[in-house]
Amino acid sequence: MTKEEKKALKQAEKSAMTRGDKISDAIHNIIFILVGILLIYVVLNFFLAKDRSEVFYLGYKPAVVVSGSMEPRIMQDGLILVKHESFDNIKVGDIVVFKFGDAMVSHQVISKDASNIQTKGINNNSPDPFSVTPDMVLGKVVFIFNAFGWIILSFKKPLNIVLWVVCIVAIIAFIILLKSLRRKNKEENKESENDITTE
Repeated sequence: MTKEEKKALKQAEKSAMTRGDKISDAIHNIIFILVGILLIYVVLNFFLAKDRSEVFYLGYKPAVVVSGSMEPRIMQDGLILVKHESFDNIKVGDIVVFKFGDAMVSHQVISKDASNIQTKGINNNSPDPFSVTPDMVLGKVVFIFNAFGWIILSFKKPLNIVLWVVCIVAIIAFIILLKSLRRKNKEENKESENDITTE
């Protein structure tokens, strides 16, 4: 194989790899952008909804406990993950989340019959002075993050919503730019290696 043929073969290999890298990067960028758009949509839809208590994504929703009635299990301003459940799937001992007027309440189930649930805040002296009916039940707590409630609470101000969206967009743009610069560096390094080997 002559020197020119070797050079042509290396150039063809380099061109094929570059095309493959570009296609792979483009697919990653598209997926990343779609995930970002979905995240922004979820954030805006959830925090701009008039009745947030009814908004669940894939059967789950985050919520913040604003009182100390469930301390020490759930601290005030603790973040909880609520799984959408029907009345029939709630058991004694579960922490149930239900609507009470305009508020969402998360208390522990202490008794249940066919049509009512009796609840109590762990930190309260007595059970709640009302029964929870099936139409009030939103779901049950499946995970507790006591340190992260401030994230959800920050969305109560419209300016904070804008700032979160801008941050998400900025992070996506930064990662895409970083990947693009890395790809360019990689191509320049390959070119300099090829120049050295052909000399």
